Amino acid sequence: MGLASSFLRFAQRREPFAQRRDQDNGSDAAMPAHGCTALAHACPSPALVVGPDGAVLAENEPFLALGPLRDLARQALLPMAAEAAREAGARRERLRLGSGTAYFDALFTPVDGAVLVQLIDITTDQNLVSALMKSRQMFKDLVRCSSDFSWETDAEGRFIYVSERGLLGLDAGQLNGLKAAELLEEEPEGGNPFTTREPVFEREVWLCVGERRACLLVSAVPVVERGGRPTGGVRGVCRDVTEQRRAARALMNAERRARTESAIADAIRSEADPRHMLDVAAAAVGEALGARYALILRRRDGECFIGGAFGDPPSALQQDLCRRLNDGGRDDEADIHRIAMDDFTAYGVACRFQDRCPGLLAVLMAGDAPPFDGDEKGILLRAAAQLGIALVQIENTEALERLSNTDGLTGLLNRRALMAGLDERCRDGRLMQTGALLYFDLDNFKPINDRLGHAKGDEVLKGFVTALRRSSRRNDLLARLGGDEFAVWLDGADKEGAEAAARRALEATAAMAGEMPELQPALTVSIGVALVCRPGLYRPRDVIDAADRAMYAAKAAGKGCFRFAEPAAGRTAENADAE
Repeated sequence: MGLASSFLRFAQRREPFAQRRDQDNGSDAAMPAHGCTALAHACPSPALVVGPDGAVLAENEPFLALGPLRDLARQALLPMAAEAAREAGARRERLRLGSGTAYFDALFTPVDGAVLVQLIDITTDQNLVSALMKSRQMFKDLVRCSSDFSWETDAEGRFIYVSERGLLGLDAGQLNGLKAAELLEEEPEGGNPFTTREPVFEREVWLCVGERRACLLVSAVPVVERGGRPTGGVRGVCRDVTEQRRAARALMNAERRARTESAIADAIRSEADPRHMLDVAAAAVGEALGARYALILRRRDGECFIGGAFGDPPSALQQDLCRRLNDGGRDDEADIHRIAMDDFTAYGVACRFQDRCPGLLAVLMAGDAPPFDGDEKGILLRAAAQLGIALVQIENTEALERLSNTDGLTGLLNRRALMAGLDERCRDGRLMQTGALLYFDLDNFKPINDRLGHAKGDEVLKGFVTALRRSSRRNDLLARLGGDEFAVWLDGADKEGAEAAARRALEATAAMAGEMPELQPALTVSIGVALVCRPGLYRPRDVIDAADRAMYAAKAAGKGCFRFAEPAAGRTAENADAE
């Protein structure tokens, strides 16, 4: 009542207000100097006075100036004024006129039995609030449209706000309170963007909840107070790029598989040397899978040996892998062997073609490398399928080479293969490796053929080869030069070693002849020996000729003995021991 009393005292001092016409009644009679009416006319904002019977007693100039809103205001205000009169207490109501184009606060004050109604225009304030609300909603809509996940963390890195969509199957309620670091699959390069102390833009992170994984591009800024002091919290938005990353990875793996298969196919087509071809194929597989080593193991005659390698694995490791792959564990789903070794994990796949399994493809990964996924297994299996065909082709080629390089009756090298083996030990046409060549000729063989037949003669030749193998070393070159003539090259042998080999051959031949008493005259062998003591001096042809001459010297000395010859001298140096 303090404001109303002040208005009343002010109005009583102004005569014009006491004499105003009653606008409602349209009468020219002077209004009584009613206190409430004087207050209405003195009010700077729109005002009117409502009598006890609900009739409008007075309206001031601002109220009349409302124009088309005047009648709407009266219709809305009269019931409210009647309620205020009944309650005999001041009240305040919000009034919207003209379909929301004008907003007022209506103050109802009972005075002297009437009700003074004052309208305070809040249209500008209301429009400002509405604009702010629309702006906030627009901002929220923009954030929702421009990102898949928006969030805020506190100083401890816990979510205190997340957008309604949620993430990784968790809704906003489940995410709030969680530490963002607990969802990180691994610390991203550049640090955790959910606790950053400086702005970050599209930092890639992988989040994980159970079996669900998501790749997000995170943009974030630290939260600061009005004075610029950081609170420790962070706000940001995330864009889910999981499907794009998966698609990119699938494309990368497809390209990797294509490169690997192309490299293997090119090696098979373009490399004439099987060993080099398998090395190239092993390198293609090893590089595609990021392996430390890659091996192509071959199987022949029950033995496992290295056909091609990538990364130069130690010999002991190769042997251990060969042994363990034959009885290691197996991934039945993909037909892949998986073996845990000291510092590596080995994966091996059988290289098959139709009903044949000529080898295994193996890769050795660092011990801390993650297990193979489906893409990596696919690369290994497809490479093994290609290599299965290649290994069978190599076996067939080697079989043809053996047929062309070996003697059909005895299985020894033929003359051409012996010359090729000696040529491999040459540089500029001269032998660069010391050794000895033994030249054998069976004595009394022709009478055996004439008297007992060629079948018996073939049996004798095979028996002699068996005896020769028993008296030779694993790496010696054994060859049948034709008929009953044979040769053996001994790598690195000196005179004593060559002499010991010749004596073993004589003893083995004598033992074989003792088992065949039907051979009359008895079978013996004459041996010529040519030594290569100084590398780079002799040609293979000269060595063979020298050994041939020494063999004839042994025959001339009575057969069943050996003689030495030096290739360069072109002369025979007889050994005193003829037996």
